[in-house]
Amino acid sequence: MSARFFKKHNNAISWLALTIIAVLVASCVKPLYEPNKEAKRVTAQLVQTAHDHGNILSDNSLEGYDLNLFPIIYRNIQDQYVYEVDGQALLLAAIDGVQAHAADDGSMDRDTFDEVATQSMLASLDDYSTYMNAKAYRSFMEQTRGAYAGLGIQISNHEKGLLVVSPFEGSPADQVGILPGDVITHADGKSLADLSMQESINLLRGRVGTSVVVTVEREKSESFNASIRRDIIELNPVRYEVEGEVGYIRISNFSEGVGNMVTDAINDIERQVGEDKLYGYVLDLRKNPGGLLTEAVSVSSAFLSQKLVVSTRERDGENSFDAGYGEVADGKPVVVLIDEGSASASEIVAGALQDHERAALLGQATFGKGSVQSVFPLYEGGVKLTTALYFTPSGRTVNGGIQPQYTVSDNPDEDGDEQLIAAYRLVVELAGGPNLNWTLGSEGQ
Repeated sequence: MSARFFKKHNNAISWLALTIIAVLVASCVKPLYEPNKEAKRVTAQLVQTAHDHGNILSDNSLEGYDLNLFPIIYRNIQDQYVYEVDGQALLLAAIDGVQAHAADDGSMDRDTFDEVATQSMLASLDDYSTYMNAKAYRSFMEQTRGAYAGLGIQISNHEKGLLVVSPFEGSPADQVGILPGDVITHADGKSLADLSMQESINLLRGRVGTSVVVTVEREKSESFNASIRRDIIELNPVRYEVEGEVGYIRISNFSEGVGNMVTDAINDIERQVGEDKLYGYVLDLRKNPGGLLTEAVSVSSAFLSQKLVVSTRERDGENSFDAGYGEVADGKPVVVLIDEGSASASEIVAGALQDHERAALLGQATFGKGSVQSVFPLYEGGVKLTTALYFTPSGRTVNGGIQPQYTVSDNPDEDGDEQLIAAYRLVVELAGGPNLNWTLGSEGQ
């Protein structure tokens, strides 16, 4: 598929084949509606336009003009996309896409035409609505269930190649020092600048145990090469420990079961420390790009009881999601660590706890993504479509990011985790404890 086509029409789509979920995904996989008369009519117009231009379809006859993807996705955009969309605008986006592809790579067969037209139409909507072929869809679904193969990075497109939104904690990319904001410009010496997102991903993929050498540009640094060994990424989304009578809970993504894991962590921390001695909790959501909406609500429920966590606004109405009965943190002080890598589901949890004055946020402003995507399976592959916007309990959108009450930057040139140390101290202060000179690993003394 044309590199320039995807660079032009799919600039900001965050493909997920190498990463955990970079968007907030609705809790269920939804069925697609069959094409209606309008969808079939628009499809016929699309194919007629390709026929009239003469250089778009390799088989330029009008026989068998029915396409598999385009009419189905067109119908579902019209019925389920978060905003009403002009059908003519969708058609023009598809025509523009196939013409650009034909200008770059020449005529195409019907299947390629169908996919290019569909991707062009979806790319005209927003940065997160996209078609996933069978391989990409399988990888996406594996990620929501806690394991996948790859380098362990969340990526987005960039004019020079691939932008690293966040490396997954403990992943091969994380182990070699890849950081948020890095730009991968080459893979094994091949420039990614003129490649599509999918073509770039294909260069980074490979058999488990093999390596790829990536060239990385980093702000205020010279570019460098890093060899990353491909591996199966086992997602262990929750880890916890006790530090100086403060419970530390790290959530790296919101895959299935995270809410129950957090509840178990809280119960075990309380057992280790004792309810009377426990000051409170640090909830670390830094570099957490999101995941499942249901898990964001479940995690919030561990700290809130029967209170609104998030509301979503769809085309035909609103939905609200409340915390369950009986929080398990027993009202102990909570400090939530956030940064520019905290997105979607992380922002829901942080926003809910902040709005209900249940937690203090410390760190840096979050990524700022306020939309929900639903996943629709196809006979091969699937579609991710933006179907709702979400809002915190006070009615705030997180577009532009959630601001912490306590802004603390983490200087990579300094030893230790300054944000985490500040969070521990704040938990003790909020609990009315002594003014400790906290040093990690010294039991808070």
